[in-house]
Amino acid sequence: MKYFFNSVYLIVFMIVIGLTTSYCTKDDVATDQDSGYINLSNLYYQINDSPMEALSQGEINSLVYMREEEKLARDVYGTLYQRWKSNIFNNISSSEQTHMDAILHLLQRYNLPDPVASNEVGVLPIPSCRTYTINWS
Repeated sequence: MKYFFNSVYLIVFMIVIGLTTSYCTKDDVATDQDSGYINLSNLYYQINDSPMEALSQGEINSLVYMREEEKLARDVYGTLYQRWKSNIFNNISSSEQTHMDAILHLLQRYNLPDPVASNEVGVLPIPSCRTYTINWS
C-alpha cells in the first residue's frame, strides 16, 4: 500500500513539474484552434445534432465512470489550488469541470442518472474511484 501511494505521489509530482516548467512566451499567440477552449454551446449542438442510437450497457457504464473520474480530477486539482494557490491547478480544475459538463449533457440526452448529483468535494460514489480518495484537509 505504501508503494502505491509513493507511486501516486511520484506521478502527481512529475505532472506538476511538467506543467509548471512548460510555459508560453509573450510571442506565443493562441487561436481558437489551439487555445484549448471548448465552446460548450457548440459541443452541445453537435451532440444534439447527431443521431440518437441505443447505448450498450458497456457504453452506459463508461459514461457513468467518465463522469465520476472527471469529478475526481476536478476535486483533486481544486483542492491543490486551494492549498497552494497556483493558477495552473485552478485552470486544470476548470477544464475538468468542462469535461464534467460535457459528460453530464450526454447522460441527460440518454436519460441516464447522474452518479455525482452531489457535487460535494471528495464524494465519489463509484467504488473504483474511491480507492483514490485522499485526505482532503
